[in-house]
Amino acid sequence: MTVAVSPPRAEVRIDLAAYRSNLHVLRDRLAGDAQLWAVVKANAYGHDVDRVAQAAVAAGARRLCVATLSEARHLRQVGIRVPMLVMGPLDAPSMRRALDLDVSVTVLSTTMLEALVDDASANGSVARAGRPARVHLKVDTGMGRWGVPFDEALDALGRLAGIEGVEVEGIMTHFATADDADDDGFFELQLARFTELVAQAKQQVPGLVAHAANSAATLRSEAAHFDAVRCGVATYGLDPQQLDATRHGLTPVLAVRSHVADIRHLDVGESTGYTRSFVAAEPVRVAEVPIGYADGVRRALANTGTALVRGRQRAIVGNVSMDHISLLVGDDVEVGDVVTVIGRDGDADVTAEDHARWSGTINYEITCSIAGEPRLLRVHTAS
Repeated sequence: MTVAVSPPRAEVRIDLAAYRSNLHVLRDRLAGDAQLWAVVKANAYGHDVDRVAQAAVAAGARRLCVATLSEARHLRQVGIRVPMLVMGPLDAPSMRRALDLDVSVTVLSTTMLEALVDDASANGSVARAGRPARVHLKVDTGMGRWGVPFDEALDALGRLAGIEGVEVEGIMTHFATADDADDDGFFELQLARFTELVAQAKQQVPGLVAHAANSAATLRSEAAHFDAVRCGVATYGLDPQQLDATRHGLTPVLAVRSHVADIRHLDVGESTGYTRSFVAAEPVRVAEVPIGYADGVRRALANTGTALVRGRQRAIVGNVSMDHISLLVGDDVEVGDVVTVIGRDGDADVTAEDHARWSGTINYEITCSIAGEPRLLRVHTAS
C-alpha cells in the first residue's frame, strides 16, 4: 500500500555548496597572504553551526570565530579541531576553561587584562598542563564598545606579553562604519589608527597576527585585510550593506519554505486574520500558509511583504499570526503549492534583505531569528 507523505509544515534549506562557494569568492579577494577566518557565532547566523563549521573547514577557513565559550565547547564536541577564537568577554575561570578546549581568547577590556594579571599572580602562571593561554588583544580604535583604549594599547600589549603562561597571538579591532559608504571618512580614520598601531605592536611582539576586517571591510578595502579577515555575514550570501549580495558574486545560503494548506474565498467586506487589517474590496482568493512569527516571519510583513508561489510575488495580507500567514493569490494557485518565504522560485526571489527592509532591521537579525525555531524542519543540500 502506498502511504501519502504530507509536505513539511515549514522548512529551512541550507545550501552548503553555496556557503563553500562564498568562502572561495571571499578568499580570492584577499590581499597578499591574508587568511580567511569564518565567523560562525549565533548558530552560524541561523544557518546551523554543526554543518556550516564543517563546510567552512572544508572550504579552507583557517580559523573559526565564535562569541562564547559554550559555542567553542560545542564545536569541539562535534569534532571541529581547527584553531578557534572566542571573541566575547570571559572571566578568569572561563579563560582557564578555554585552555582545556585549546581555543584562543580575546582580551577586550582593561578588566579582563587585570583578571589575567591577578590569575597569574595567584597561581604563578596562567598556563595549564604546560599549555599557554593564547590571547588576542582587542583595541578600541573608534567603535566605542569593546577594546582597550587606543592610547593604552601598547602598554596593555606589553603587560599582556609579560604575564607568565600567556602567548600573545594577535591584535585586533572592529570597524564601526565599514558597511556605510557615506561615513564621512570614519572608516579610513579607524583604519589609519590601527595600521599605525600594528606597525609598532609587531616590533614589540614579533609574529603577532593583526586582524580587523569584518565582511564589509573585507569587501571595501584591501588595506583592511592585514594578516587575516573575520568574515561572517557575507559567507552566508548576505550583503553587509543590505542591498544585493549577488553584486559581490555571493549566493544566498538560506531558503525558507512552506506550502499552501488551504484557500479561502473572501467576498467584498470580508477579512482575514486578527484585527481585520485586510478587508477585501472585491472578491479575492487567499491562500493560508502554515508558517508565522513563531517561525521567524515577522509581524511587520503584514500587508507589506510578499512570498513566492509558482514563481510569482504574492502579497502577504492580514496580520502575520504565530503559526500562519495569508497570501493574496489568483486562480493559478492550488492547495499543496510550495510557498517560498525567503529564497528563489524560478526567476523571482525574496531575500533576507527584503525581509529586513520590510521589518526595519538588518539581514543579520532576519536569519538569526530563525536560528532557534525548533518547529522548522532543516534540510541541508550540497548543491
